[in-house]
Amino acid sequence: WYQRRVRAQVENYLDEYANFKIIWLVRDPRAVWYSRITKYWCSLISCADLERLCESYQINWDISERLRRVKPESFLKLRFEDFQARPFQEGDRITKFLGIKDSADISRRIVLLYKNTNLTTKKDWRDDMIEFDYSRKKVEMACGGVMRNLGYNI
Repeated sequence: WYQRRVRAQVENYLDEYANFKIIWLVRDPRAVWYSRITKYWCSLISCADLERLCESYQINWDISERLRRVKPESFLKLRFEDFQARPFQEGDRITKFLGIKDSADISRRIVLLYKNTNLTTKKDWRDDMIEFDYSRKKVEMACGGVMRNLGYNI
């Protein structure tokens, strides 16, 4: 319900607001699924439903494509994994997209965020998902099209 409401609002913004910026932070569906299947709190049907997850990604992809066609200067897709691997370059891309001229302070904040969250030393879901190989393949089969659209290797 909530996602449909947010999507409807985004669609309305296209018509109502001339000057807006959207940064779509997206994560590999395999990582999201791995997180869900290994957490006790994800026992709700809506949370543990792979088809619903893939459908959500596909709907978001469709909306993002519409936004990029209508107002390409107002939309930026940012993959979490790219930010994790290259925080400074992706941070620069974000500040340029937002039109922030003096990004030195923001670069310092990214450095602090990067150091404080230990993004480089966090255990990668791919390391653990080896034992969940069936689940990884299941996600790739269910979400393969949108994963390729987002630039993820299958």
